[in-house]
Amino acid sequence: MSAKLSQVAAEVGVSVSTVSRAFSRPDLLSPSTVQRVSEAANRLGYQPNRFARALITGRSMNLGLIVPDIANPFFPPLIKSAQQCARTHGYSLYLANGNEDPVEERAVIEDFGGQVDGLVLCSPRISVNQVRELVNNLPVVLVNRVAKDMPSVLIDTATGMRQAVDHLSALGHQEVVYVAGPRRSWSNSQRLKAMREQCAHSDIQLHVVGPYVSSREAGSQAAERILATQATAVIAFDDLLAVGVWAALSDAGLVIPDDMSIIGCDDVVAEHALPALTSIGGGADTAGQVAVDMLLSILERPIAGYHSRTTLSTRLVLRSSTAPPRAGQVRLAQSDLRM
Repeated sequence: MSAKLSQVAAEVGVSVSTVSRAFSRPDLLSPSTVQRVSEAANRLGYQPNRFARALITGRSMNLGLIVPDIANPFFPPLIKSAQQCARTHGYSLYLANGNEDPVEERAVIEDFGGQVDGLVLCSPRISVNQVRELVNNLPVVLVNRVAKDMPSVLIDTATGMRQAVDHLSALGHQEVVYVAGPRRSWSNSQRLKAMREQCAHSDIQLHVVGPYVSSREAGSQAAERILATQATAVIAFDDLLAVGVWAALSDAGLVIPDDMSIIGCDDVVAEHALPALTSIGGGADTAGQVAVDMLLSILERPIAGYHSRTTLSTRLVLRSSTAPPRAGQVRLAQSDLRM
């Protein structure tokens, strides 16, 4: 049987109203008081009544989270951290999948209308103007999309991309392929922009293939176009595409990294590849928690948090999929690729 509010108050030595406020409006109390109440509630097994709190605050105590592809391994760490943060603050988190389809994404945003107090929208495939039109007055935090009048959490993979180009340049690579991600992806545009600038700075010839959806199958399809170049290294939009490229090139007889260096991005499956994949890592799990924290701050203080933006850094994680190009390296013909 769950403990009562009065029991928690007696345990901490504060009033019942203070305990109630610790769960409904913790911003009005000192952090030490909120912590003492939380610890006492955990010891006694007290569970705040979400429905009673909803009546007091006039809120549903529900938040929405929309991702473009729930099957992409980049998103589960983000979803997990977002849910944990929401639950810590007494909210439930409802998840929807946009399925990399702007029409479906619009539909799920509309479905959330009136059902949630706020929305976290990850890498939206619709335009910012469409987002504004759909959400109306609903508080929204964007992840990996910039809008001047919307709060956002950005994962700065451009920095990691520049590090990746510098790494390949230091190894002696002079031609590199970028396997581009989804056409409507803001992250893809940022990564490609960083690659173009850094390759020009390092006097590296850049080939771009794609765009592709984020999947191993799409990476395999990209391999034929990679072999049509004389590149000795590949940087893929994400780890899934990189693993697909790796598999197809290996099937064609290339040895990784001796015949082709490969770098992924997001570092979500890279360490599990054999051999381990060099990748640009950081940000996914942190982004979910930061986005929900930001959304809750906006719910409490709408004007203060409305234009906020947080940028999360990334870095190149070196593993076993990059090496100097072979001297006098001869590329296999396109026809040697077995798809």
